[in-house]
Amino acid sequence: MHYDQLAAYRRISQALDVYLTRTFREITQEGPGIELQHLLNALLPGEGLYLDIGANDPIQISNTWPLYRRGWSGLLVEPDPLCWQRLLQKRPRDWLWPAAFSDKNGQAVLRASMSGVSSVEADWPCPPDAVERIVDLTIGAEVLDEFWVVRDQARLCSIDVEGHEPAVLRGLDLTRFRPEVFLVESLRYDPDESRTHLWPLWEPLLLAADYEFRYQTRDGVNRLYTRKGSDAGRIADDKIRAHGPLGQPDLPV
Repeated sequence: MHYDQLAAYRRISQALDVYLTRTFREITQEGPGIELQHLLNALLPGEGLYLDIGANDPIQISNTWPLYRRGWSGLLVEPDPLCWQRLLQKRPRDWLWPAAFSDKNGQAVLRASMSGVSSVEADWPCPPDAVERIVDLTIGAEVLDEFWVVRDQARLCSIDVEGHEPAVLRGLDLTRFRPEVFLVESLRYDPDESRTHLWPLWEPLLLAADYEFRYQTRDGVNRLYTRKGSDAGRIADDKIRAHGPLGQPDLPV
């Protein structure tokens, strides 16, 4: 990227930050929304570490932003270079891994849009403003060997990678990386709003690693899983015994 392009992006990024903060305070401050935020607060009390795969924006519609505000920190995985400056500025306690997680090392074409819909999947639908960039692919387990504190102590793993979820989960060594909670985006981005559910493609990987499906957000976007025997799993069991299911039942595929 040329210097003049970087300078222009910096000005746009700063202006966008001001606009979002002033105009959409309920979005930029609540991150994933009140519904999911309350559930994460209940299942994951106190402070901790997270792994945010597909971080994109540090605040807007970020599953980990409310936790960061509570004192959490962790590893942000984001291959789009246009996101790096804002992530580093707004999340100074976090580490940044400037590449995509996958089940192989190499390179791929990332199609990234200003709306936040970005994918390395060739057949993934993206908005018309999407721009193509060559980005690095890295095996998640190998990266976590470098960030061993996150590998061994992370309590939450959030995955939002627009169709690359199976490869991300295959690349994580789920015998060593054992967060209490997985939160995974489960809807395909469809311009016609057909709402294709993709969780059947990757959920067996989590179930085989002794995770239990617990909750699907009302909009169908995210699915939450807890590790069997974890503190979050026990809290979920107590809530289910006292109040019934945590949220919506499975939506149709």
